[in-house]
Parts: sequence; C-alpha cells; structure tokens
Amino acid sequence: MRETLWHALARLAGKSPIPPEMTGLPCALLHVSDTPSIFYPELARLVAAVRPRFIVHTGDLADEVKLRSGSSDRPLYAARVEALLAVLESSAAEQVFLVMGNHDDPVIVRGLASGREPRTRFVVAEGCLYLDLEGVGIAASHRPEDLWERAAEFNLYGHDTSVLPPDVDGRLYLNGNVKIRVLDLATRTVHSLDYPRSVHDARQKKRKIGL
Repeated sequence: MRETLWHALARLAGKSPIPPEMTGLPCALLHVSDTPSIFYPELARLVAAVRPRFIVHTGDLADEVKLRSGSSDRPLYAARVEALLAVLESSAAEQVFLVMGNHDDPVIVRGLASGREPRTRFVVAEGCLYLDLEGVGIAASHRPEDLWERAAEFNLYGHDTSVLPPDVDGRLYLNGNVKIRVLDLATRTVHSLDYPRSVHDARQKKRKIGL
C-alpha cells in the first residue's frame, strides 16, 4: 500500500517514480534514447538518484529538433545538446556514451563534448558501438537493425517503438525509446522505468508535424 501511494503521488507530480531497487547500485548503467528537451529536468533527477557509473544515450539527443542540410535549426539544436551535456556531466558517471541518431549532428556534438570538464569522459560514436563494461558485453546503436550483424549480451537501441524479443542465445534487446533502463552490471539485472507522459507527448507532436 505504501509503495502504491508513493507511485501515485509521484505520477500526480508529473514525475516517474524511481524504485528503490534502482538506487544504491555499485555498478549501474543508465540507458535513455530519443530525449526531447522537456525530459532534461527529469533526467537530472534520475541521474542524481541512480548515480550510474555509465550512461548510454542511443541517439536523437534533442528529439524535437530535426536537422536538414542547410537547416537554420543548428543553433537551437546546439543549445539543447549543450543543456543535455550539462545534465549528464552533473551525474556521477565516469563515462557517457552518445550514439548518434538520425536527427543528430556528430560535428556539433563532438565540438560541445570536447569542451567539457575532464571529470566525465564523453564518447561520441556513429553507427554501432561495442563496449565491455565490467566484463559485460554491450552493443549500442540508434537503429535496431544495426545490432543484428554483431549482437552482444545486452543490445541497446532507440529510434522508434519496436520491441525485439531475446534471441536464441538469450541476448537482450532493450529499446530506450520505450522505457528508461537501468542495468545492474554486477548482477546483470535490468530495471525498467516509464518515461513521463510529457515525453511521449513531445515525441508524438514531432511525428505529427513530419519530423
């Protein structure tokens, strides 16, 4: 009853309740994807509570901004990405991995990330990124199909709302567009958390206007 009331109060406040089992983990990885800027304050609350050692973002860092060739939206995109990097840098994470999505500009992101303080190491990747973190194999890409050629134990992606089942070898495919994920790398346990409704609304608005 107490936990149900706690969840209800958090949702009434427009926040995603953070379960206690997601906090206090000695080796946590946080995975998010396709983040409109309306989510950044909630992300700041999340990283403060979870204190992940690693963060993986699988693309579309400022999800409501779509860049085209010669687009005038680049200053807006850069400002949004800079705000996101400030949130990620405020976390306890040792490394932050940013996998570029189809709405990202790697040149802008690399330029902004390279100017940050050295306490947090930012890694900007295009295509599929393969990691070995504390002995756990992780592959990350924006689109799920980029993971098929060389899958890992945990396969992180975003881009749309497709949900892939585990394959025959028990590998997990986790969509950071659908759910926020916290991986306990010590026990290989996956915790899932709903995005606030406002995040999904912002994404739907982007799709309706052809972005």
